[in-house]
Amino acid sequence: MEGASIVNGAQTVASVHEAYQQTPDVATRARIGVRIISLTDCPEGFDHDVTRTTNTQNRVEPQDFIALEKVQQQLRDDFLLRLRKTYVLRRGEEPPQSKEDGCTLREAATALACAHASPELSFQANVDIDLLWDPKQHHRLFPLHRTDAVKTWRTILVLREVERQIDVQRPQWEGRAGTLADLGRLLIAHVTFQCLPRGWQEISESDWPTVPACVAELVDAAVATLIHWIDTGYGPKSQVSSIFRNAERYSDVAGSALVTLQGDNQPPPLSSEYRASERERHARQANAVTVIFENNALEEGTLVEFRPVPGREQQQLTPWLTADARRARATWTRQRRNCLVWAVDGVAYSPTGLAQKMLVEAGYQSKPLQGTRRWFVPQRGSLVDIADRLRQEAEEEEE
Repeated sequence: MEGASIVNGAQTVASVHEAYQQTPDVATRARIGVRIISLTDCPEGFDHDVTRTTNTQNRVEPQDFIALEKVQQQLRDDFLLRLRKTYVLRRGEEPPQSKEDGCTLREAATALACAHASPELSFQANVDIDLLWDPKQHHRLFPLHRTDAVKTWRTILVLREVERQIDVQRPQWEGRAGTLADLGRLLIAHVTFQCLPRGWQEISESDWPTVPACVAELVDAAVATLIHWIDTGYGPKSQVSSIFRNAERYSDVAGSALVTLQGDNQPPPLSSEYRASERERHARQANAVTVIFENNALEEGTLVEFRPVPGREQQQLTPWLTADARRARATWTRQRRNCLVWAVDGVAYSPTGLAQKMLVEAGYQSKPLQGTRRWFVPQRGSLVDIADRLRQEAEEEEE
């Protein structure tokens, strides 16, 4: 018998191996029932069907079955041969050593879902990426004979640049725009992909750098336009988070934004209410910290990151912050007044007090500022953003 594969029985094989290592004489007398299925004259894909049906009683995720698809095997080989990069298919396999060395099936599926013309796929990826492992959705993302490594890799690079730009520009978005950036990264990516120059996947290698170079402007326009249509369609007091729980709303907002961005008119500017520089004077640190404490919204030890406001402050502090990564990090502690423990010295400060201390240590004069607008919890926004959402939720419950 040649070319045999074990499709069910990994635990049994491991147990036999362990027993043989310990007592080989006993193990050689063991008897195990084996079922052999010949693939001679079987229809294409029969081996994959056998694997699926014989493993459903174990903890096998849908992604594991998708990894067996012919298109995924071909794509993995294409990544290696054409790009000299790793394409990791299965859970538990060692990921690429760095982002430049390759990607995973999950990252590729997410990027292709955002790039797809239908917003349905990025909505599903945002809700639960496992929804993309449905065979019908998988074939929409990875059509056989029309999927290749170069296009897939370029799609991944664009998504990475979108996410990088969201992180870079995030400090300038406040309130509902900030919530959109925190919760709707894939929606922003979907709109950005649709606004890229026609034929961007097939562009020559020499011209390729022009594609990621245009992402920053597109991301900024996408955020402004999306929040405009969320406010217009559902009201400025609606919950932004509801967009990501309702497929119809998600599609409507994406469609409206694309009509605006792809039309002849200029996209709407982001409301001054959602610009950090405009809302700075409205911030109240004590209120924000108090609201967070009263709602027990942050756990002890939560990582908090410092992000200077765009403009002069950002220009002044960025070199100083990058010189020592600890300078931009603190942890949340259950001390109402001094709630941030700075990673540099382990001392607890208030958000504003620590921000002012950092200005002085960077060589600049201290100034009146609102520290809670500069300290961010990754993926959740600034301390003020978190407090604003808590206030809004409380108001809606009272109504």
